[in-house]
Amino acid sequence: MTIFLGLDLSKANTGWCYLDPHNHSTARVGSIKALGDWETATADFSRKLMTVINSEGKPDFCVIETPLRSVMQHKKKGTNMMPELDSFGMTINPKTSLILNQIAGATVGVLTGYSIPFETVAPSTWRKGFYRTGSKLPPGQNWKTMAVKQCKLIGIEVRNQDQAESVGVAFAGPNCERFKKIKYDQTKKVGA
Repeated sequence: MTIFLGLDLSKANTGWCYLDPHNHSTARVGSIKALGDWETATADFSRKLMTVINSEGKPDFCVIETPLRSVMQHKKKGTNMMPELDSFGMTINPKTSLILNQIAGATVGVLTGYSIPFETVAPSTWRKGFYRTGSKLPPGQNWKTMAVKQCKLIGIEVRNQDQAESVGVAFAGPNCERFKKIKYDQTKKVGA
């Protein structure tokens, strides 16, 4: 039995899931809320992730949703009070991109300290395996609500969308290249 830890990183609400892909009834899910700002939030997140690992046990492999590696522009949901400052209806949120990369670094540090192998997986990769669909959303859907629906379908109870997405991330574990290499190396040692 292999246990995967899936992490959907966020400062506000990181979802985590311990999953045996062959026995969904044993899945355990939860959330981590990092308090503070910048390094304080990163330190708080690290302590809370260690608490999860200490209480839930050391997983065999961890899968982390890859955070954005750059600052992205997004369409604005509203308008500025001063339209002359509204640059073509686009906005950026550099703080979110930067803090997620700090949290990812903290995650890697914690996992390394526990000698837990890990791999980061792009959202499009884990979604393809979890939803059995490509990168296109069905009309009127969004990824987070689809994750909640998928968890209900497979019988894993979640309390929020981030927990649901962490389940999807954990499902990517068996297909991770690093995990496959670890399994291959283990079989070579047994056969030697």
